[in-house]
Amino acid sequence: DEFGLRAPAFLASLLAIVAVWGAVRTVADERLALLSAAVMAFMPPHVLAGTDARGYAITIATSAVALWAIARARETGRITGWLVAGVAIALGVWAHLVAGAVALGAGLLFAADLVRGERRHDALAGLLMLIGAALLTLLLYSPILPDLLALRGQFGQHSASVPSLLGPEMHAALLGLGGG
Repeated sequence: DEFGLRAPAFLASLLAIVAVWGAVRTVADERLALLSAAVMAFMPPHVLAGTDARGYAITIATSAVALWAIARARETGRITGWLVAGVAIALGVWAHLVAGAVALGAGLLFAADLVRGERRHDALAGLLMLIGAALLTLLLYSPILPDLLALRGQFGQHSASVPSLLGPEMHAALLGLGGG
């Protein structure tokens, strides 16, 4: 039935609002956390994802939970934060491959900490968490991995009007992230 199809996305969208509040509350103050949660609650793409019977809301929620868990783990040093972050990242990538961007961003943060010589323990714990998340993701994908590998040629660019992850659009996006 329709309710059964849409309920997981709706519940995930509510979880995402709470997780955004928690993540911001961990690194800032209550006022900014409430503002962030309110923005999340009324953001059109988030509202749409919460009403759609697809994996986008789950990806948003697991990404927000992972960020909250990473912030808490860095603040408290508790292993449970790293475990929650790893499971959230794995479930997010399982719901939609774009959630791998969360793992990439976290990995860059941990690598930067190592290069700067800051928070070495947290950086190593975070990298270990990402390895665990990658292994769990492979386990989650294992039933369909042979089919995905067989279809990998279909994931390429089919026409000049479709942006490619390895094309000029991605190059411009990466330069934009760096401020260039």
